[in-house]
Amino acid sequence: MKILKEFGIIFLCLFLGSLTKDLINFPIPETVYGMFYLFVALITKIVKVKDVEKVSNSLLENLSFLLIPPSVAFINVYPILKKDLGKFFILIGISTIITMVVTAYVVKFLQRMVKSNE
Repeated sequence: MKILKEFGIIFLCLFLGSLTKDLINFPIPETVYGMFYLFVALITKIVKVKDVEKVSNSLLENLSFLLIPPSVAFINVYPILKKDLGKFFILIGISTIITMVVTAYVVKFLQRMVKSNE
């Protein structure tokens, strides 16, 4: 029964994310909105970590199986992307570097905030 409750919490956040996507119509995936709702619920202690820990760990352990469908979809559109494959990899490289740099600065900023609050 606890697992059903954990799945219910996660699916509720994803459902709210889907509703938000329909209402706002901004190019952000429903899952990102759902993760934001779960994040807010965890920060405000509406949901405790132990309330979603088991299912979350299980989903993370099986993440590779969840990535198989997008990989198969990529194979289906490969003939279309073949002519622009170099550009595709350059964009992936640039976006990866930007993501790493932004993440580093956010972590650095948060560490400074924690030190200043101590």
